[in-house]
Amino acid sequence: MNLNKLAIERDPKSTLAPVLFATSSSIKFAQAKLLLGMHGIDVHLLSAHAHGYRETYGKSTQEFLSDSMKSAVSQAGIDRLLFIEDTTVRIEALSSPSIDFPGQQTKEWFRFARHSEVYDEVRQRDKDCRVSVSSDIALPLPVLS
Repeated sequence: MNLNKLAIERDPKSTLAPVLFATSSSIKFAQAKLLLGMHGIDVHLLSAHAHGYRETYGKSTQEFLSDSMKSAVSQAGIDRLLFIEDTTVRIEALSSPSIDFPGQQTKEWFRFARHSEVYDEVRQRDKDCRVSVSSDIALPLPVLS
């Protein structure tokens, strides 16, 4: 996608409250701030873990994002514009048909994983070296009355 051609039109006289990004990743926050800032949208950080925003692991992606969004909205307030992003990784050789590994706990897993040990474990199990990465973004929709 060519981001230079992304058209976001808004009234230059109006002021838009900052958009909150609930994340624990300073890199993802910097990317969102840069990309949205290029279009005049200010992005502020809603710390994902420091202020009560919870991630409940072990659920389907849709349930996980829904629960995480409810937690973020309860922290930020229902009248704030916000979004969350979640990245999951699936290492085929270490996953089961129904459970991704490391799955929703990717960020915690990466802190302790040693790539040489992961490689050795994959080779011992079945040599299936495929890995998939998913990045999901969720935005709450305002209730229209």
